[in-house]
Amino acid sequence: MTDTMPSRGPDYRGHIDVFGFHDGAGGLFFIGWVSDDIAAALPDADLVLGFEKQDLDGRGVAVFYPRSDLPPHSTGMVLFVAAGKRPAGEFFSIATRAHRGKLAVTPTQQVAECGAAALAEALAPVLAQASAALPAAVHAALFPPPPIEPYDGANTMAALAGRVMLEIDHAVLCPPDGVAIIGWLLAAPGALTGVALRSGRRALPLDPARFVRLPRPGVIEAIGGAHGFGPDEARCGFIAFAAEGYDPALPAALEVTTETGQTGLRPLPPPLLRGLPAIRLLLTECDMQFADVAPAFDDVLGPAIARLAAARLRAPGAAARADFGPPPAAPSASIVVPLYGGLDHLELQLALLADDPAMHGVELLLVLDDPPRRRDLENLADSLWARFRLPFSLLFNARNLGFAPACGVGLAAARGPHVCFLNSDVFPLAPGWLPALAARLDADPTLGIVAPLLLHDDGTVQHQGMRFRRQPRHGNWHFSEHVGHGLYPAEGGGLAPAIAVTGACIVMPTDLARRLGGFDPAYVIGDFEDSDLCLRAAAAGFASAVDGDVRLCHLGRQSQAAAAERWRMNLTLYNAWVHQQRWAATLDEGDPA
Repeated sequence: MTDTMPSRGPDYRGHIDVFGFHDGAGGLFFIGWVSDDIAAALPDADLVLGFEKQDLDGRGVAVFYPRSDLPPHSTGMVLFVAAGKRPAGEFFSIATRAHRGKLAVTPTQQVAECGAAALAEALAPVLAQASAALPAAVHAALFPPPPIEPYDGANTMAALAGRVMLEIDHAVLCPPDGVAIIGWLLAAPGALTGVALRSGRRALPLDPARFVRLPRPGVIEAIGGAHGFGPDEARCGFIAFAAEGYDPALPAALEVTTETGQTGLRPLPPPLLRGLPAIRLLLTECDMQFADVAPAFDDVLGPAIARLAAARLRAPGAAARADFGPPPAAPSASIVVPLYGGLDHLELQLALLADDPAMHGVELLLVLDDPPRRRDLENLADSLWARFRLPFSLLFNARNLGFAPACGVGLAAARGPHVCFLNSDVFPLAPGWLPALAARLDADPTLGIVAPLLLHDDGTVQHQGMRFRRQPRHGNWHFSEHVGHGLYPAEGGGLAPAIAVTGACIVMPTDLARRLGGFDPAYVIGDFEDSDLCLRAAAAGFASAVDGDVRLCHLGRQSQAAAAERWRMNLTLYNAWVHQQRWAATLDEGDPA
Protein backbone atom coordinates (compact mmCIF):
# COMPACT_ATOMS: atom_id res chain seq x y z
CA MET A 1 0.00 0.00 0.00
CA THR A 2 3.01 2.37 0.20
CA ASP A 3 2.60 3.41 -3.46
CA THR A 4 -0.91 4.73 -2.82
CA MET A 5 -0.32 6.37 0.56
CA PRO A 6 -0.69 10.15 0.47
CA SER A 7 2.53 12.18 0.32
CA ARG A 8 1.55 15.79 0.94
CA GLY A 9 2.37 17.96 -2.08
CA PRO A 10 1.07 19.75 -5.15
CA ASP A 11 -0.37 16.63 -6.74
CA TYR A 12 -3.36 16.66 -4.39
CA ARG A 13 -6.08 18.43 -6.39
CA GLY A 14 -9.17 17.62 -4.38
CA HIS A 15 -10.47 16.24 -1.11
CA ILE A 16 -13.13 13.80 0.07
CA ASP A 17 -15.33 15.00 2.94
CA VAL A 18 -17.81 12.12 3.21
CA PHE A 19 -17.79 8.55 1.94
CA GLY A 20 -19.74 5.37 2.54
CA PHE A 21 -20.75 2.00 1.18
CA HIS A 22 -24.38 1.49 0.13
CA ASP A 23 -25.40 -2.15 -0.17
CA GLY A 24 -28.62 -1.45 -2.10
CA ALA A 25 -26.84 0.69 -4.70
CA GLY A 26 -23.99 -1.82 -4.85
CA GLY A 27 -21.01 0.44 -4.36
CA LEU A 28 -19.08 3.25 -2.70
CA PHE A 29 -20.02 6.94 -2.70
CA PHE A 30 -17.55 9.79 -2.20
CA ILE A 31 -18.61 13.42 -1.65
CA GLY A 32 -16.01 16.16 -1.90
CA TRP A 33 -14.37 18.45 -4.44
CA VAL A 34 -11.81 18.31 -7.22
CA SER A 35 -10.02 20.74 -9.50
CA ASP A 36 -11.48 21.23 -12.96
CA ASP A 37 -8.69 19.28 -14.68
CA ILE A 38 -9.34 16.27 -12.46
CA ALA A 39 -13.09 16.62 -13.03
CA ALA A 40 -12.46 16.46 -16.79
CA ALA A 41 -10.35 13.29 -16.47
CA LEU A 42 -12.55 11.32 -14.06
CA PRO A 43 -15.34 10.17 -16.44
CA ASP A 44 -12.93 8.18 -18.62
CA ALA A 45 -10.39 7.12 -16.02
CA ASP A 46 -9.68 3.72 -14.54
CA LEU A 47 -9.53 4.36 -10.80
CA VAL A 48 -7.67 2.84 -7.86
CA LEU A 49 -9.31 3.34 -4.48
CA GLY A 50 -6.70 3.04 -1.77
CA PHE A 51 -7.78 1.42 1.49
CA GLU A 52 -5.65 0.28 4.39
CA LYS A 53 -5.79 -3.45 3.67
CA GLN A 54 -6.60 -3.60 -0.04
CA ASP A 55 -7.01 -1.54 -3.18
CA LEU A 56 -10.18 -1.53 -5.29
CA ASP A 57 -9.97 -1.09 -9.04
CA GLY A 58 -12.97 0.29 -10.86
CA ARG A 59 -14.44 2.88 -13.18
CA GLY A 60 -16.34 5.64 -11.47
CA VAL A 61 -19.50 7.57 -12.27
CA ALA A 62 -18.96 11.21 -11.33
CA VAL A 63 -21.45 14.09 -11.17
CA PHE A 64 -20.55 17.63 -10.25
CA TYR A 65 -22.27 20.47 -8.39
CA PRO A 66 -21.39 24.11 -7.54
CA ARG A 67 -19.72 25.03 -4.24
CA SER A 68 -19.06 28.63 -3.18
CA ASP A 69 -16.38 27.69 -0.63
CA LEU A 70 -13.84 26.32 -3.14
CA PRO A 71 -10.75 27.87 -4.71
CA PRO A 72 -11.03 28.97 -8.36
CA HIS A 73 -11.24 26.27 -11.04
CA SER A 74 -12.71 23.70 -8.65
CA THR A 75 -16.09 22.00 -8.33
CA GLY A 76 -18.04 19.87 -5.94
CA MET A 77 -18.15 16.17 -6.81
CA VAL A 78 -20.08 12.99 -6.08
CA LEU A 79 -18.27 9.84 -7.21
CA PHE A 80 -19.85 6.39 -7.31
CA VAL A 81 -17.77 3.23 -7.82
CA ALA A 82 -19.49 -0.17 -8.05
CA ALA A 83 -18.22 -2.69 -5.52
CA GLY A 84 -19.46 -5.97 -4.11
CA LYS A 85 -18.47 -4.95 -0.58
CA ARG A 86 -16.58 -2.24 1.29
CA PRO A 87 -12.80 -2.76 1.17
CA ALA A 88 -11.23 -3.38 4.56
CA GLY A 89 -9.43 -0.74 6.59
CA GLU A 90 -9.03 3.04 6.52
CA PHE A 91 -9.67 5.00 3.33
CA PHE A 92 -6.55 6.76 1.97
CA SER A 93 -6.98 7.99 -1.57
CA ILE A 94 -8.52 7.95 -5.04
CA ALA A 95 -6.02 7.79 -7.87
CA THR A 96 -6.20 7.36 -11.61
CA ARG A 97 -4.45 4.18 -12.68
CA ALA A 98 -2.37 6.14 -15.17
CA HIS A 99 -0.98 8.28 -12.32
CA ARG A 100 -1.08 5.87 -9.43
CA GLY A 101 1.89 7.45 -7.66
CA LYS A 102 0.51 10.97 -8.05
CA LEU A 103 -2.78 10.91 -6.26
CA ALA A 104 -5.57 13.16 -7.37
CA VAL A 105 -7.99 13.11 -4.42
CA THR A 106 -7.45 12.39 -0.71
CA PRO A 107 -9.69 12.39 2.36
CA THR A 108 -9.88 15.35 4.68
CA GLN A 109 -8.33 14.73 8.04
CA GLN A 110 -11.72 14.08 9.63
CA VAL A 111 -13.40 12.32 6.68
CA ALA A 112 -16.81 11.02 7.72
CA GLU A 113 -17.87 7.49 6.87
CA CYS A 114 -21.66 7.19 6.68
CA GLY A 115 -24.09 4.35 6.85
CA ALA A 116 -26.77 3.96 4.19
CA ALA A 117 -29.35 6.30 5.78
CA ALA A 118 -26.86 9.06 6.61
CA LEU A 119 -25.26 8.71 3.18
CA ALA A 120 -28.61 9.20 1.43
CA GLU A 121 -29.31 12.21 3.66
CA ALA A 122 -25.96 13.76 2.75
CA LEU A 123 -26.36 13.06 -0.96
CA ALA A 124 -29.92 14.38 -1.35
CA PRO A 125 -29.15 18.16 -1.32
CA VAL A 126 -25.94 17.67 -3.29
CA LEU A 127 -27.53 15.67 -6.11
CA ALA A 128 -30.38 18.18 -6.33
CA GLN A 129 -27.78 20.73 -7.56
CA ALA A 130 -25.79 18.34 -9.79
CA SER A 131 -25.51 19.07 -13.48
CA ALA A 132 -26.15 15.39 -14.35
CA ALA A 133 -27.83 12.38 -12.73
CA LEU A 134 -26.48 9.17 -11.31
CA PRO A 135 -27.65 5.99 -13.08
CA ALA A 136 -31.37 5.46 -12.50
CA ALA A 137 -30.90 2.15 -10.67
CA VAL A 138 -28.34 3.68 -8.33
CA HIS A 139 -30.55 6.70 -7.63
CA ALA A 140 -33.58 4.46 -7.00
CA ALA A 141 -31.60 2.37 -4.51
CA LEU A 142 -30.48 5.49 -2.67
CA PHE A 143 -33.91 7.09 -2.56
CA PRO A 144 -36.58 4.39 -2.67
CA PRO A 145 -40.14 5.71 -2.83
CA PRO A 146 -41.79 6.06 0.55
CA PRO A 147 -44.00 3.15 1.54
CA ILE A 148 -47.63 3.56 0.60
CA GLU A 149 -50.69 2.11 2.17
CA PRO A 150 -51.77 -1.15 0.55
CA TYR A 151 -54.55 -0.70 -1.95
CA ASP A 152 -57.84 -1.84 -0.44
CA GLY A 153 -59.87 -2.35 -3.62
CA ALA A 154 -61.90 0.86 -3.40
CA ASN A 155 -63.19 2.63 -6.51
CA THR A 156 -62.54 6.35 -6.01
CA MET A 157 -63.00 7.65 -9.57
CA ALA A 158 -66.31 9.34 -8.71
CA ALA A 159 -64.49 11.72 -6.36
CA LEU A 160 -62.41 13.27 -9.15
CA ALA A 161 -63.26 16.77 -10.19
CA GLY A 162 -63.17 17.54 -13.92
CA ARG A 163 -63.72 15.46 -17.00
CA VAL A 164 -61.81 12.22 -16.29
CA MET A 165 -63.52 8.89 -16.86
CA LEU A 166 -61.86 5.48 -16.70
CA GLU A 167 -63.20 1.94 -17.04
CA ILE A 168 -61.32 -1.38 -16.95
CA ASP A 169 -62.80 -4.24 -18.94
CA HIS A 170 -60.20 -6.98 -18.50
CA ALA A 171 -56.95 -7.75 -16.74
CA VAL A 172 -54.69 -10.47 -18.13
CA LEU A 173 -51.96 -11.98 -15.97
CA CYS A 174 -48.68 -12.19 -17.93
CA PRO A 175 -46.56 -14.50 -15.76
CA PRO A 176 -44.77 -14.15 -13.52
CA ASP A 177 -45.90 -10.70 -12.35
CA GLY A 178 -46.87 -8.64 -15.39
CA VAL A 179 -50.37 -7.60 -16.36
CA ALA A 180 -52.06 -6.41 -19.55
CA ILE A 181 -55.01 -4.09 -18.93
CA ILE A 182 -57.83 -3.45 -21.40
CA GLY A 183 -60.21 -0.54 -20.88
CA TRP A 184 -61.01 3.00 -21.94
CA LEU A 185 -59.97 6.42 -20.69
CA LEU A 186 -61.45 9.83 -21.42
CA ALA A 187 -59.77 12.97 -20.09
CA ALA A 188 -59.77 16.61 -21.10
CA PRO A 189 -56.46 17.80 -22.60
CA GLY A 190 -53.95 18.38 -19.81
CA ALA A 191 -56.26 16.97 -17.16
CA LEU A 192 -54.00 14.01 -16.30
CA THR A 193 -50.47 14.22 -14.97
CA GLY A 194 -49.89 10.54 -14.21
CA VAL A 195 -51.14 6.96 -14.52
CA ALA A 196 -49.89 4.08 -12.38
CA LEU A 197 -50.63 0.48 -11.56
CA ARG A 198 -51.41 0.01 -7.88
CA SER A 199 -50.90 -3.50 -6.52
CA GLY A 200 -50.42 -4.13 -2.83
CA ARG A 201 -48.00 -1.48 -1.56
CA ARG A 202 -46.52 -0.79 -4.98
CA ALA A 203 -47.30 1.99 -7.42
CA LEU A 204 -45.70 1.49 -10.83
CA PRO A 205 -45.86 4.42 -13.27
CA LEU A 206 -47.30 3.76 -16.74
CA ASP A 207 -46.99 6.00 -19.78
CA PRO A 208 -50.33 6.51 -21.59
CA ALA A 209 -48.41 7.61 -24.70
CA ARG A 210 -47.22 3.99 -25.02
CA PHE A 211 -50.64 2.37 -24.67
CA VAL A 212 -52.12 0.60 -27.68
CA ARG A 213 -55.12 2.68 -28.67
CA LEU A 214 -58.39 0.95 -29.60
CA PRO A 215 -61.45 2.36 -31.38
CA ARG A 216 -64.36 2.59 -28.95
CA PRO A 217 -66.99 4.74 -30.73
CA GLY A 218 -69.71 3.24 -28.55
CA VAL A 219 -68.15 4.88 -25.50
CA ILE A 220 -68.45 8.31 -27.11
CA GLU A 221 -72.02 7.65 -28.19
CA ALA A 222 -73.19 6.28 -24.84
CA ILE A 223 -71.15 8.34 -22.36
CA GLY A 224 -68.55 10.67 -23.78
CA GLY A 225 -70.84 12.88 -25.85
CA ALA A 226 -72.73 14.04 -22.78
CA HIS A 227 -69.43 15.22 -21.25
CA GLY A 228 -68.15 17.11 -24.26
CA PHE A 229 -66.09 14.40 -25.95
CA GLY A 230 -66.49 14.15 -29.72
CA PRO A 231 -65.95 11.59 -32.50
CA ASP A 232 -62.28 12.57 -32.85
CA GLU A 233 -61.71 10.99 -29.42
CA ALA A 234 -63.25 7.64 -30.37
CA ARG A 235 -59.88 5.87 -30.00
CA CYS A 236 -60.25 6.12 -26.26
CA GLY A 237 -59.89 2.39 -25.74
CA PHE A 238 -56.48 1.11 -24.68
CA ILE A 239 -54.32 -1.86 -23.84
CA ALA A 240 -51.60 -1.13 -21.28
CA PHE A 241 -48.82 -3.43 -20.11
CA ALA A 242 -47.00 -3.42 -16.79
CA ALA A 243 -43.99 -5.72 -16.91
CA GLU A 244 -43.74 -6.27 -13.15
CA GLY A 245 -45.27 -5.61 -9.78
CA TYR A 246 -48.70 -7.20 -10.26
CA ASP A 247 -49.93 -9.71 -7.71
CA PRO A 248 -53.26 -11.29 -8.72
CA ALA A 249 -53.83 -12.38 -5.13
CA LEU A 250 -54.06 -8.73 -4.02
CA PRO A 251 -56.49 -5.97 -5.00
CA ALA A 252 -55.11 -3.94 -7.90
CA ALA A 253 -56.16 -0.77 -9.70
CA LEU A 254 -55.21 1.81 -12.24
CA GLU A 255 -54.51 5.08 -10.48
CA VAL A 256 -54.86 8.38 -12.33
CA THR A 257 -53.57 11.71 -11.02
CA THR A 258 -55.10 14.98 -12.21
CA GLU A 259 -53.52 18.39 -12.74
CA THR A 260 -55.13 19.51 -9.48
CA GLY A 261 -53.32 16.76 -7.53
CA GLN A 262 -56.36 14.54 -7.05
CA THR A 263 -56.08 10.78 -7.53
CA GLY A 264 -58.68 8.28 -8.63
CA LEU A 265 -58.49 4.49 -8.48
CA ARG A 266 -60.37 2.11 -10.77
CA PRO A 267 -60.11 -1.52 -9.56
CA LEU A 268 -58.86 -4.20 -11.95
CA PRO A 269 -61.16 -7.19 -12.41
CA PRO A 270 -59.76 -10.64 -11.59
CA PRO A 271 -57.59 -12.07 -14.39
CA LEU A 272 -59.72 -14.91 -15.74
CA LEU A 273 -58.23 -15.79 -19.12
CA ARG A 274 -54.87 -17.35 -19.92
CA GLY A 275 -53.17 -19.06 -22.83
CA LEU A 276 -54.62 -18.71 -26.30
CA PRO A 277 -57.97 -17.20 -25.14
CA ALA A 278 -56.02 -14.42 -23.40
CA ILE A 279 -53.87 -13.84 -26.49
CA ARG A 280 -57.00 -13.72 -28.64
CA LEU A 281 -58.60 -11.20 -26.26
CA LEU A 282 -55.60 -8.87 -26.52
CA LEU A 283 -55.55 -9.01 -30.32
CA THR A 284 -59.23 -9.00 -31.23
CA GLU A 285 -59.88 -5.26 -31.14
CA CYS A 286 -56.45 -4.04 -32.28
CA ASP A 287 -56.47 -2.19 -35.59
CA MET A 288 -52.92 -1.11 -36.46
CA GLN A 289 -51.02 -0.32 -39.60
CA PHE A 290 -48.01 1.64 -40.82
CA ALA A 291 -46.27 3.63 -38.05
CA ASP A 292 -48.59 2.33 -35.29
CA VAL A 293 -47.53 -1.31 -35.65
CA ALA A 294 -43.96 -1.38 -34.31
CA PRO A 295 -44.53 0.64 -31.09
CA ALA A 296 -47.71 -1.33 -30.32
CA PHE A 297 -45.75 -4.58 -30.34
CA ASP A 298 -42.51 -3.20 -28.88
CA ASP A 299 -44.19 -1.57 -25.88
CA VAL A 300 -47.29 -3.66 -25.14
CA LEU A 301 -48.42 -6.56 -27.31
CA GLY A 302 -45.06 -8.18 -27.96
CA PRO A 303 -43.83 -8.57 -24.37
CA ALA A 304 -47.32 -9.42 -23.06
CA ILE A 305 -47.97 -12.16 -25.64
CA ALA A 306 -44.44 -13.54 -25.33
CA ARG A 307 -45.09 -14.18 -21.64
CA LEU A 308 -48.52 -15.68 -22.27
CA ALA A 309 -47.12 -17.93 -24.99
CA ALA A 310 -44.25 -19.13 -22.80
CA ALA A 311 -46.61 -19.91 -19.91
CA ARG A 312 -48.93 -21.75 -22.31
CA LEU A 313 -46.15 -24.15 -23.29
CA ARG A 314 -45.02 -25.01 -19.77
CA ALA A 315 -45.71 -28.59 -18.64
CA PRO A 316 -47.47 -29.69 -21.84
CA GLY A 317 -47.78 -33.29 -20.61
CA ALA A 318 -46.68 -36.46 -22.34
CA ALA A 319 -48.33 -37.30 -25.65
CA ALA A 320 -50.41 -40.49 -25.72
CA ARG A 321 -49.69 -42.93 -28.55
CA ALA A 322 -51.68 -45.46 -30.54
CA ASP A 323 -50.10 -47.65 -33.24
CA PHE A 324 -52.09 -48.87 -36.23
CA GLY A 325 -50.10 -51.70 -37.71
CA PRO A 326 -46.58 -52.64 -36.64
CA PRO A 327 -44.17 -49.69 -36.76
CA PRO A 328 -41.09 -50.38 -38.94
CA ALA A 329 -38.22 -51.78 -36.92
CA ALA A 330 -35.61 -49.62 -38.66
CA PRO A 331 -37.45 -46.89 -40.58
CA SER A 332 -35.81 -45.51 -43.72
CA ALA A 333 -37.28 -42.08 -42.85
CA SER A 334 -39.90 -40.49 -40.63
CA ILE A 335 -42.86 -38.37 -41.71
CA VAL A 336 -44.47 -36.06 -39.14
CA VAL A 337 -47.99 -34.81 -39.98
CA PRO A 338 -49.45 -32.27 -37.49
CA LEU A 339 -53.26 -32.33 -37.36
CA TYR A 340 -55.60 -29.60 -36.20
CA GLY A 341 -59.22 -28.90 -37.06
CA GLY A 342 -60.70 -30.80 -39.99
CA LEU A 343 -59.52 -34.29 -40.86
CA ASP A 344 -61.04 -34.18 -44.34
CA HIS A 345 -57.79 -34.53 -46.26
CA LEU A 346 -56.21 -37.31 -44.25
CA GLU A 347 -57.94 -40.13 -46.10
CA LEU A 348 -56.72 -38.96 -49.52
CA GLN A 349 -53.22 -38.26 -48.24
CA LEU A 350 -52.88 -41.68 -46.67
CA ALA A 351 -54.27 -43.38 -49.77
CA LEU A 352 -51.63 -41.69 -51.95
CA LEU A 353 -48.86 -42.52 -49.49
CA ALA A 354 -49.96 -46.16 -49.35
CA ASP A 355 -49.82 -46.32 -53.16
CA ASP A 356 -46.10 -45.44 -53.09
CA PRO A 357 -43.83 -48.50 -52.65
CA ALA A 358 -41.16 -46.24 -51.13
CA MET A 359 -43.48 -45.54 -48.20
CA HIS A 360 -43.31 -49.09 -46.90
CA GLY A 361 -40.57 -48.96 -44.29
CA VAL A 362 -41.17 -45.24 -43.60
CA GLU A 363 -42.32 -44.27 -40.11
CA LEU A 364 -45.55 -42.24 -40.33
CA LEU A 365 -46.35 -40.15 -37.22
CA LEU A 366 -49.67 -38.28 -37.10
CA VAL A 367 -49.72 -35.73 -34.25
CA LEU A 368 -53.18 -34.58 -33.17
CA ASP A 369 -52.98 -31.08 -31.67
CA ASP A 370 -56.76 -30.85 -31.21
CA PRO A 371 -57.80 -32.93 -28.16
CA PRO A 372 -61.60 -32.73 -28.78
CA ARG A 373 -61.07 -34.55 -32.11
CA ARG A 374 -59.36 -37.56 -30.57
CA ARG A 375 -62.28 -39.97 -30.85
CA ASP A 376 -62.98 -38.86 -34.41
CA LEU A 377 -59.37 -39.47 -35.40
CA GLU A 378 -59.21 -42.86 -33.68
CA ASN A 379 -62.32 -44.03 -35.52
CA LEU A 380 -61.00 -42.74 -38.84
CA ALA A 381 -57.57 -44.26 -38.20
CA ASP A 382 -59.09 -47.68 -37.58
CA SER A 383 -60.80 -47.47 -40.96
CA LEU A 384 -57.69 -46.19 -42.75
CA TRP A 385 -55.55 -49.02 -41.43
CA ALA A 386 -58.13 -51.60 -42.41
CA ARG A 387 -58.31 -50.27 -46.00
CA PHE A 388 -54.73 -49.23 -46.81
CA ARG A 389 -52.59 -51.46 -44.58
CA LEU A 390 -49.94 -48.75 -44.33
CA PRO A 391 -48.73 -48.71 -40.70
CA PHE A 392 -48.90 -45.40 -38.88
CA SER A 393 -48.91 -44.07 -35.33
CA LEU A 394 -51.13 -41.48 -33.70
CA LEU A 395 -49.69 -39.11 -31.10
CA PHE A 396 -52.22 -37.15 -29.02
CA ASN A 397 -51.27 -33.87 -27.37
CA ALA A 398 -52.98 -33.31 -24.03
CA ARG A 399 -53.59 -29.65 -25.01
CA ASN A 400 -53.65 -27.62 -28.19
CA LEU A 401 -50.14 -26.19 -28.45
CA GLY A 402 -49.74 -25.07 -32.07
CA PHE A 403 -47.89 -26.12 -35.19
CA ALA A 404 -44.32 -25.89 -33.91
CA PRO A 405 -44.87 -27.81 -30.64
CA ALA A 406 -46.91 -30.47 -32.48
CA CYS A 407 -44.05 -30.97 -34.94
CA GLY A 408 -41.69 -31.11 -31.96
CA VAL A 409 -43.68 -34.00 -30.49
CA GLY A 410 -43.30 -35.88 -33.77
CA LEU A 411 -39.59 -35.03 -34.02
CA ALA A 412 -38.99 -36.39 -30.53
CA ALA A 413 -40.56 -39.72 -31.57
CA ALA A 414 -38.90 -39.95 -35.01
CA ARG A 415 -36.45 -42.82 -35.53
CA GLY A 416 -35.55 -42.46 -39.21
CA PRO A 417 -32.29 -40.83 -40.42
CA HIS A 418 -34.34 -38.17 -42.22
CA VAL A 419 -37.48 -36.44 -41.00
CA CYS A 420 -40.15 -34.95 -43.24
CA PHE A 421 -42.57 -32.38 -41.83
CA LEU A 422 -45.71 -32.65 -43.96
CA ASN A 423 -48.99 -30.73 -43.77
CA SER A 424 -52.14 -32.83 -44.03
CA ASP A 425 -53.23 -30.93 -47.16
CA VAL A 426 -50.08 -31.76 -49.16
CA PHE A 427 -50.43 -34.65 -51.63
CA PRO A 428 -47.81 -36.57 -53.63
CA LEU A 429 -48.16 -36.43 -57.41
CA ALA A 430 -45.81 -39.35 -58.10
CA PRO A 431 -44.15 -42.12 -56.07
CA GLY A 432 -40.58 -41.91 -54.82
CA TRP A 433 -40.70 -38.28 -53.78
CA LEU A 434 -39.32 -38.80 -50.26
CA PRO A 435 -36.25 -40.89 -51.24
CA ALA A 436 -35.50 -38.31 -53.96
CA LEU A 437 -35.46 -35.46 -51.45
CA ALA A 438 -33.43 -37.48 -48.95
CA ALA A 439 -30.92 -38.28 -51.70
CA ARG A 440 -30.34 -34.54 -52.22
CA LEU A 441 -29.34 -34.25 -48.57
CA ASP A 442 -27.09 -37.29 -48.70
CA ALA A 443 -25.33 -35.95 -51.79
CA ASP A 444 -24.43 -32.59 -50.19
CA PRO A 445 -23.47 -32.42 -46.51
CA THR A 446 -23.82 -28.61 -46.57
CA LEU A 447 -27.50 -28.89 -47.54
CA GLY A 448 -29.60 -28.94 -44.38
CA ILE A 449 -33.18 -28.44 -45.57
CA VAL A 450 -34.78 -29.44 -48.87
CA ALA A 451 -38.35 -28.88 -50.03
CA PRO A 452 -40.27 -30.02 -53.11
CA LEU A 453 -41.85 -27.71 -55.65
CA LEU A 454 -45.41 -27.26 -54.36
CA LEU A 455 -48.22 -26.72 -56.86
CA HIS A 456 -51.81 -25.54 -56.57
CA ASP A 457 -54.46 -27.98 -57.76
CA ASP A 458 -54.55 -26.08 -61.09
CA GLY A 459 -50.86 -26.81 -61.70
CA THR A 460 -49.53 -23.32 -60.94
CA VAL A 461 -46.75 -22.68 -58.45
CA GLN A 462 -47.73 -22.44 -54.82
CA HIS A 463 -44.20 -22.51 -53.42
CA GLN A 464 -40.69 -22.75 -54.81
CA GLY A 465 -38.80 -20.85 -52.14
CA MET A 466 -39.14 -17.56 -50.28
CA ARG A 467 -37.75 -14.09 -50.63
CA PHE A 468 -38.38 -11.26 -48.17
CA ARG A 469 -39.57 -7.70 -48.58
CA ARG A 470 -40.23 -4.99 -46.04
CA GLN A 471 -43.92 -4.14 -45.81
CA PRO A 472 -44.57 -0.48 -44.84
CA ARG A 473 -48.19 -1.23 -43.95
CA HIS A 474 -47.07 -3.84 -41.44
CA GLY A 475 -44.44 -2.02 -39.40
CA ASN A 476 -41.96 -2.00 -42.28
CA TRP A 477 -41.04 -5.52 -41.19
CA HIS A 478 -39.86 -8.32 -43.45
CA PHE A 479 -42.59 -10.55 -44.85
CA SER A 480 -42.05 -13.50 -47.15
CA GLU A 481 -43.04 -13.68 -50.80
CA HIS A 482 -43.30 -17.01 -52.59
CA VAL A 483 -41.11 -17.02 -55.70
CA GLY A 484 -43.10 -17.63 -58.89
CA HIS A 485 -46.40 -17.90 -57.08
CA GLY A 486 -49.32 -18.37 -59.47
CA LEU A 487 -47.13 -19.03 -62.52
CA TYR A 488 -46.82 -22.31 -64.35
CA PRO A 489 -43.51 -23.97 -63.49
CA ALA A 490 -40.77 -24.24 -66.08
CA GLU A 491 -39.98 -27.58 -67.61
CA GLY A 492 -37.22 -29.42 -65.86
CA GLY A 493 -36.16 -28.39 -62.44
CA GLY A 494 -33.04 -29.19 -60.52
CA LEU A 495 -31.99 -27.89 -57.15
CA ALA A 496 -32.48 -24.15 -56.52
CA PRO A 497 -31.07 -22.48 -53.39
CA ALA A 498 -33.48 -20.43 -51.30
CA ILE A 499 -33.23 -18.12 -48.31
CA ALA A 500 -36.08 -20.13 -46.78
CA VAL A 501 -38.69 -22.71 -47.73
CA THR A 502 -42.18 -23.42 -46.47
CA GLY A 503 -42.78 -25.78 -43.58
CA ALA A 504 -45.70 -27.37 -45.46
CA CYS A 505 -43.24 -29.99 -46.71
CA ILE A 506 -39.55 -30.07 -45.80
CA VAL A 507 -37.03 -32.85 -45.32
CA MET A 508 -34.02 -32.64 -43.00
CA PRO A 509 -31.49 -34.97 -41.43
CA THR A 510 -33.12 -35.94 -38.15
CA ASP A 511 -30.02 -35.23 -36.09
CA LEU A 512 -29.77 -31.72 -37.57
CA ALA A 513 -33.45 -31.05 -36.89
CA ARG A 514 -32.91 -32.03 -33.26
CA ARG A 515 -29.69 -30.04 -32.98
CA LEU A 516 -31.54 -26.93 -34.17
CA GLY A 517 -34.49 -27.66 -31.88
CA GLY A 518 -37.00 -28.07 -34.72
CA PHE A 519 -39.56 -25.35 -35.28
CA ASP A 520 -39.41 -22.73 -32.55
CA PRO A 521 -42.60 -22.69 -30.41
CA ALA A 522 -42.07 -18.96 -29.78
CA TYR A 523 -44.12 -18.49 -32.96
CA VAL A 524 -47.69 -18.89 -31.74
CA ILE A 525 -49.94 -21.33 -33.67
CA GLY A 526 -48.09 -20.87 -36.97
CA ASP A 527 -46.38 -18.38 -39.35
CA PHE A 528 -42.68 -17.57 -39.66
CA GLU A 529 -41.49 -20.67 -37.83
CA ASP A 530 -40.40 -22.24 -41.13
CA SER A 531 -38.26 -19.31 -42.28
CA ASP A 532 -36.85 -19.04 -38.75
CA LEU A 533 -35.75 -22.68 -38.93
CA CYS A 534 -34.10 -22.12 -42.33
CA LEU A 535 -32.30 -19.01 -41.08
CA ARG A 536 -31.08 -20.85 -37.97
CA ALA A 537 -29.85 -23.66 -40.22
CA ALA A 538 -28.00 -21.10 -42.37
CA ALA A 539 -26.42 -19.57 -39.28
CA ALA A 540 -25.16 -23.05 -38.40
CA GLY A 541 -23.68 -23.49 -41.90
CA PHE A 542 -26.48 -25.44 -43.64
CA ALA A 543 -28.25 -24.24 -46.78
CA SER A 544 -31.89 -24.58 -47.83
CA ALA A 545 -33.10 -25.43 -51.34
CA VAL A 546 -36.11 -26.38 -53.46
CA ASP A 547 -35.92 -29.49 -55.64
CA GLY A 548 -37.81 -28.62 -58.82
CA ASP A 549 -37.74 -32.27 -59.92
CA VAL A 550 -39.97 -33.31 -57.02
CA ARG A 551 -43.51 -31.92 -57.17
CA LEU A 552 -46.39 -32.20 -54.73
CA CYS A 553 -49.80 -30.53 -54.55
CA HIS A 554 -50.60 -28.17 -51.68
CA LEU A 555 -54.13 -26.90 -51.16
CA GLY A 556 -52.80 -24.10 -48.94
CA ARG A 557 -53.87 -23.39 -45.35
CA GLN A 558 -56.74 -25.84 -45.53
CA SER A 559 -54.95 -27.85 -42.86
CA GLN A 560 -55.81 -25.04 -40.44
CA ALA A 561 -59.21 -24.03 -39.19
CA ALA A 562 -60.63 -21.40 -41.55
CA ALA A 563 -60.96 -18.08 -39.75
CA ALA A 564 -59.99 -14.87 -41.53
CA GLU A 565 -60.47 -12.83 -38.38
CA ARG A 566 -58.66 -9.68 -37.30
CA TRP A 567 -57.13 -11.33 -34.27
CA ARG A 568 -55.53 -13.99 -36.46
CA MET A 569 -53.95 -11.33 -38.67
CA ASN A 570 -52.70 -9.58 -35.57
CA LEU A 571 -51.25 -12.88 -34.37
CA THR A 572 -49.37 -13.09 -37.66
CA LEU A 573 -48.06 -9.61 -36.87
CA TYR A 574 -46.89 -10.86 -33.49
CA ASN A 575 -44.99 -13.70 -35.15
CA ALA A 576 -43.57 -11.20 -37.64
CA TRP A 577 -42.43 -9.09 -34.68
CA VAL A 578 -40.57 -12.07 -33.17
CA HIS A 579 -39.03 -12.87 -36.57
CA GLN A 580 -38.04 -9.23 -37.16
CA GLN A 581 -36.26 -8.94 -33.84
CA ARG A 582 -34.13 -11.96 -34.68
CA TRP A 583 -33.49 -11.68 -38.41
CA ALA A 584 -33.92 -8.09 -39.64
CA ALA A 585 -30.18 -7.50 -40.16
CA THR A 586 -29.67 -10.91 -41.79
CA LEU A 587 -32.53 -10.40 -44.21
CA ASP A 588 -31.39 -6.89 -45.11
CA GLU A 589 -27.98 -8.30 -46.02
CA GLY A 590 -29.38 -11.22 -48.01
CA ASP A 591 -32.35 -9.52 -49.65
CA PRO A 592 -31.27 -6.08 -50.87
CA ALA A 593 -34.48 -5.01 -52.63
